Amino acid sequence: SLSPNAAQAAGQDHTTPGGTVVDAFRTTAARKPDAPALRDATARTSFGQLDRRVQDLAKGLIAAGVKPGERVAVTLPRTGDVVAAALAVLAAGAVYLPVDLSYPQERIRIILDDGAPALVISAVENSAAEDSAGAGAPRTVNVADLLAAGARVPDAALAARRPGAEDLAYVLYTSGSTGRPKGVTVTHGSLANLYHHHHRTLYAPRFAVEPAGTAVAHIAGLGFDAAWDPMLWMVAGAELHLVADEVRRDAESLAAYCNEHAVSVLETTPSFASQLLQYGLLAGTRPLPLLLALGGEAVSPELWRTLAASPEVSAYNFYGPTEFTVDSVTAEVTGEAPAIGRGIANTDTFVLDQYLALVPPGVPGELYLAGAGMARGYDQRAAETAARFIANPFAS
Repeated sequence: SLSPNAAQAAGQDHTTPGGTVVDAFRTTAARKPDAPALRDATARTSFGQLDRRVQDLAKGLIAAGVKPGERVAVTLPRTGDVVAAALAVLAAGAVYLPVDLSYPQERIRIILDDGAPALVISAVENSAAEDSAGAGAPRTVNVADLLAAGARVPDAALAARRPGAEDLAYVLYTSGSTGRPKGVTVTHGSLANLYHHHHRTLYAPRFAVEPAGTAVAHIAGLGFDAAWDPMLWMVAGAELHLVADEVRRDAESLAAYCNEHAVSVLETTPSFASQLLQYGLLAGTRPLPLLLALGGEAVSPELWRTLAASPEVSAYNFYGPTEFTVDSVTAEVTGEAPAIGRGIANTDTFVLDQYLALVPPGVPGELYLAGAGMARGYDQRAAETAARFIANPFAS
């Protein structure tokens, strides 16, 4: 990864609309308050209802003493409240620290110890996260208490917390496959850059031809950066289906769910996509082809050719390390051979050799990235940040 303040290469899109994802969500909620925004296993919520819940939770965080820039861990089960809480943390000017309760207890402990949140949002007073952290654990507050406290805080107090592009939005932990998990720090500006790129290339074109509404399935684990992709569809105006664990993890059940609810957009790994196709993912009746986004692993040539040839699906390949705000390069699935495509807006891509020199076309090398999506670095790990986030030798 190259320094985020590197100069951009000629020909890249260097325009970034202002505002944050929180601003975009509030705009959408004001435009279509009665439209469905969120659906989980038990309830359906409109944009107006979700906006009010986000605002009350954010004000509850202020009442609980959370200061701008402090971390707030969200350890909620897979219900609509986990989406509301994530947006509320951002709206309060705090830093979102997702903790998936399906994680092993040791990983939960590492995230809470290392992330040092000022507050933990939990469904119950004694959460699994708090139990895992042991002595000295951060204060835990449940959703009901936050909502009650937030109702007493004036709207003006929340308006004063509006975050800026350079403020941290979230800290997300790597898998730890190469050692102890590391917290990657991502700013509001980086997340907004991803949102605006996808809005121009995916959301707006889809909404224009699907006026009845776009249903997006959220099947990613809550602690992965891929969890942001379906949430950003909702921010733009789609209905987010937060699919229950027992459904999202079973290919047959998930294919049936997508067909029953006419899901329009689904993001998953290529290997799971292959299983979904075997269980009839494309058998349902939809007015438009399913928009299928693939990520997390390489796409096989066989799956690529199958998707490219099918009129029932419009597929995209997303690639990006955690260190570069979810997606860094994308490609539409067309033709015969898999590809990772081109950089998103305000992104420069370079294929370099071991001496950081550009390799000729067709010569293997390592992909380096620079631009607006670059994370700030590894949380509290200056040496590792310096080793991976290096100065851009191509900056002018």
